[in-house]
Amino acid sequence: MKYKIICSCGHEIIIDVYGETLKHEKKLLFYRENECPDCLIRSLEKQEFMKSLPSLVGSDKQIRWALQLREKHINLLRRSYEESCCNDELLWLIFFVAKLTDASSFINAEMSGSSILGFYSNLYRSKNIN
Repeated sequence: MKYKIICSCGHEIIIDVYGETLKHEKKLLFYRENECPDCLIRSLEKQEFMKSLPSLVGSDKQIRWALQLREKHINLLRRSYEESCCNDELLWLIFFVAKLTDASSFINAEMSGSSILGFYSNLYRSKNIN
């Protein structure tokens, strides 16, 4: 089903949502509370993006390591986004990862033994719209 949504940036977008009604409501809420893909891309392209990330929570040692990992992981996801011909789902994933505040999330992603993309995709699905 197609929906017209006004995103938090004020832009109107049309999205397709399939499946259960509850999934529709969650996805619509998610889009209303976030910027549209075009605004997210512009934000990602600006140098200020990495400077505006939230502070991390954890021990000093965890935070120092996680700060390095966060930048590495976001850059990796960004390259995946660019290589995927600008898949909107990857764009949302980048901003989900950018909003994480628990240092252990980045460490767990690095140590998981699975791909970084796979780890964050599973985390995103478990916490958000799917």
